[in-house]
Amino acid sequence: MALFLTELRGCTLVASRLEPQLVMFRNNLADLPAIKLPDGYRLRHFQPGDEPAWEAIISASFEEKAAGTFQRRIGSQVAFRAERVKFVTFRGLPVATATAWHEAQYGPTVGYLHMVGTLPDHRGRHLGMWASVAALQQHAAEGFSSAVLQTDDFRHAAIRVYLKLGFTPLLVHENQRQRWRTVLGSLELSAEQRGAAERWLAQPIRAVAELHRHRSAVAWTNKEVEACRGDNEWCD
Repeated sequence: MALFLTELRGCTLVASRLEPQLVMFRNNLADLPAIKLPDGYRLRHFQPGDEPAWEAIISASFEEKAAGTFQRRIGSQVAFRAERVKFVTFRGLPVATATAWHEAQYGPTVGYLHMVGTLPDHRGRHLGMWASVAALQQHAAEGFSSAVLQTDDFRHAAIRVYLKLGFTPLLVHENQRQRWRTVLGSLELSAEQRGAAERWLAQPIRAVAELHRHRSAVAWTNKEVEACRGDNEWCD
């Protein structure tokens, strides 16, 4: 049975996420797409003074109060490097972000895609996707050979983007089989995509610490990944 964590907002107790979080894995970083930003948007990495902009993006994207948290969550951490925190900017102001992070629990060769978000006024332009590609390119430049991320069951739009970028679901807890069936069932799948999903759902549970040793075992075939990218709405 999945575990619900709850939090108190005002006077209402609400469910915030299921645990453990869903995990997605990209088994190589060799075939990342070229970044194609819309007109008027630019890409750069973190600069001193960007802290409030990052916090505003994260607050809007995760519906949380992130003001004043950059230093604690990112800037003071061992994994922090300015070039790892990517921004898409508009008229010089950051409007989307993604971070090329590393968590030791995933092993030395696996990068961690972290803190992806876009300001509401700039959504619908795939900016989070391009910021993510920039972060993954940073991982590749640093010598990481694969990447992992964590997400929540209700973040369907983000999951569509991650599928499009070649990430595939990775089971790390038995309760995630049915959870992934529910998530994938909410997306419009072709018969081929459903078949690929069912083959994935038959995989054994994997320990995240062993990802760097099991790259070939946890990845879908190239054909299955392409089927799940497709040109369909679920990967838009």
